[in-house]
Amino acid sequence: MGLRPLVPRSAGREAAASRVGVVTVLLFVGCAVLAAGNFVAVPFSNRELAPLWGAGLRFGLAAATFAALVPLLRVPWVRREHRRGAVVYGVFSFGAFYALSYWSLLHVTAGTASVVIGSVPLLTVLLAAGERVERLSARTLLGGALALLGIGWITLTSRGRSRPRRWRS
Repeated sequence: MGLRPLVPRSAGREAAASRVGVVTVLLFVGCAVLAAGNFVAVPFSNRELAPLWGAGLRFGLAAATFAALVPLLRVPWVRREHRRGAVVYGVFSFGAFYALSYWSLLHVTAGTASVVIGSVPLLTVLLAAGERVERLSARTLLGGALALLGIGWITLTSRGRSRPRRWRS
């Protein structure tokens, strides 16, 4: 079973472009702003809370909020046969990522963390090529190599500058 495109190939790019509305663009911009602000805000919470406590408190409150919204919005719960996959995805995609992000922001600046997280599309291209969903081209490999060199350069040259304040027990 392969991945299906969101828009049938026969529909063309015009159909896909016409489906992107103003609300979609505004939601995308809002998500980008909130995600970018995350790496700036977390060091402030790390000043008062241990990083894993801060991440746990944040996602515990989010889980309680969403659990309260499910019956109010009449959204069906995840079916039993899909629950395991949803839990595994949530634990690794959100739980582990944010726990490690909170901890890493004790050691690197918000700018460095943002650049490193910006490299995720590079990993996605490599994984897609490994799964034979996308082809690797010379242009893709060159762009990925340049991005990794840039990340390395930023990481090495920012070391020791504007160090984040560490949480102390």
